[in-house]
Amino acid sequence: MFVKVGRLMSPGRRPVTLVGHSGATGTWLLHCPELDLHLVGTVDQTKGQAIPFRLMARCLNVWRT
Repeated sequence: MFVKVGRLMSPGRRPVTLVGHSGATGTWLLHCPELDLHLVGTVDQTKGQAIPFRLMARCLNVWRT
């Protein structure tokens, strides 16, 4: 899975790529090669598949500040 985190998810930041996978229960393991950063986590919810991606965008914003 390749996810491009663009300006819509990270306003004012240059786009970055996430490589990895997310699961059906809100789990994820992704690597950001531009920042040499691994993102791993779970929200343990079968509903709300967008939650991990919003959370990852927020984590990237914190990491880049």
